[in-house]
Amino acid sequence: MESTQRRVIGLMAVATWFVIDAIRTLGPLLSDLFDIGVTVAAGVGFATFAAGGALAALVVLLGRRWGHGTVLVGLALVIVALRFAITGLSEDLLIVVGVVLAVGALAFLLTSARIAVAATGGAGLAAGTAFGASMAVLEQTVLRTWDAVWRDDALGWIAIVVLAIAVVGSAWACRSVAADVPTRGWWAYGLFFSIVFYALGNIAFANSQTGLRMSIASVALVGGLLAGAHLAGHARRLPALFTTVLSALAIPAIVIVLTMPGAAAAYALPIAAATLTVAVSRAVRVNDGQSQAHLSVRRYTGAAVAFGLLALLPFMLVQLDYDVPLGIPHITPVALAGVAIALAAVLAMRKPVRTESTDAPVQVVTIGLVGLAGFAVLSALWTYTEYEEPRAYTMEFIEAPTVMVYNLHYGVTPGLSGGPSIDLDELVGVVKEANPDVLLLQEVDRGWVLAGGVDLLEYFAGELDMEFTYSPAHDPQFGNAVFTSRPFANARTVVLPYGDGPQRRSAAVVDFMGVAYASVHLQHKERDATRVAQVEALLDALGDTGPLVVGGDFNDTADSRTFATMIAAGFLSAHGEGKGQDTYVGPDFQAQIDYIFGRGVVLRDYTVIDSPWSDHLPMLVNVTLE
Repeated sequence: MESTQRRVIGLMAVATWFVIDAIRTLGPLLSDLFDIGVTVAAGVGFATFAAGGALAALVVLLGRRWGHGTVLVGLALVIVALRFAITGLSEDLLIVVGVVLAVGALAFLLTSARIAVAATGGAGLAAGTAFGASMAVLEQTVLRTWDAVWRDDALGWIAIVVLAIAVVGSAWACRSVAADVPTRGWWAYGLFFSIVFYALGNIAFANSQTGLRMSIASVALVGGLLAGAHLAGHARRLPALFTTVLSALAIPAIVIVLTMPGAAAAYALPIAAATLTVAVSRAVRVNDGQSQAHLSVRRYTGAAVAFGLLALLPFMLVQLDYDVPLGIPHITPVALAGVAIALAAVLAMRKPVRTESTDAPVQVVTIGLVGLAGFAVLSALWTYTEYEEPRAYTMEFIEAPTVMVYNLHYGVTPGLSGGPSIDLDELVGVVKEANPDVLLLQEVDRGWVLAGGVDLLEYFAGELDMEFTYSPAHDPQFGNAVFTSRPFANARTVVLPYGDGPQRRSAAVVDFMGVAYASVHLQHKERDATRVAQVEALLDALGDTGPLVVGGDFNDTADSRTFATMIAAGFLSAHGEGKGQDTYVGPDFQAQIDYIFGRGVVLRDYTVIDSPWSDHLPMLVNVTLE
């Protein structure tokens, strides 16, 4: 029995790892559909997750005839083939295959989950999921959140091949294990997986929410997941009161992680990872009140589709809030998901527990725990040494700093430029070629699922020999950044008025070489009253004295009130008077909406760089004091 448990936990871990990878791939593809409309993108997302659940139900039913293991191996071969094929596709075919891959990955996950519960109860399910999330986080750390599917280097192909071998190998190892056992609590597992997609299996979220560098954040997150796997695997041996307290502790832990960014979130994140894993191990279980004979197609399908929809709903609502405000704090759906899982676990503890082998304490493989923990430490040391170790900077004064302004489109190459794709090396290459002394960035994504889970701040920080600061806007996962070639001073964030919404905006400001530099991103909706109010608030915060350079995405044209407000405040635009070269190249229109303004300085040699890696074009200018 112990050998079966080990194989099943391994299958569950690999399935979790693979589905996280597949959903991260799906994100930028759905992002491209947002250009058509929010409804289209959301509809495709929900249809994908529902179809994944329905396919999982079909796989289990087909397994009654040909054997669950046989069908699972066949599904594994199909999704691995799709995973290899997607790397060579583009545009519409890429989106179609990406959706099909996500459907297959979700079905593989849910089928593996049913096998895990049948063989080990909820304990093996939770432990395997935590192991798999740890593997995904470690892969993201090594790849620096730029996933293998978007890369064409050796490291990317190694990651693809290793995961493919793991998927087929784990399915083959479990080919003789059945999944046709009545179970309950799949709604809780769906909510748990939504939290995994959004936070617990997302190193960029951990970086941005805690304020830690990737090396430390990865150790904290993986440590919490592994602790949860160990506790879940031995939950049946622990006193019921202790397990109940652990499950209840998940509520304040996840709420703190989501609502208190910074040090509080850093302490709470590993606790939330561990306690939620324990909670879901109790919420999902074999259904004692139903025999196998009572299992029906409708029941299988309903539970599987419910899992799929609930796995998407919380984090999709968070993402939709960026364009369609929910009217409540946008992290509320994810927080409520955590609360629901914890409450389900506490209530489950009040019911009698089966004592037969399928619900016995799971002997989590010690070598797996030690191996993953060791790899986490090694990857953290490598990440720190290669990308985070403090650099020595010269203090030599720069008389005419070169300033670059670049809206990164949250790291997603748009469809008009050959995407959707993630081309972080190309984005960084544009900056390196320009070699600016001051880099003002907007739409700096740090963990959006729709942006493939990338952490643009960490990636740029690791590739550029520059000092940096970051200012969150709508939340810690989306904001503005400033990079400088020498140390800067007085980094601060200016919070801008919300106005008509739908997103909260900010500006990142530093003092550098005698000039204050601000990276700003204004509201994008049609009415300009909010943008005018945001400009006025920014200018009020910056003050009337001292040289200033303000650069960014103003989301307005040169004949707008927004532009006029800057001119009336004594600023000059680097492009001159009237309309300049277009800086936004979108699917529906092109316009000049990005600017570099200066006051108390001279702006020379203004240039717009033709670059396809964002829907905005980067701008360059040289700045000297008057």
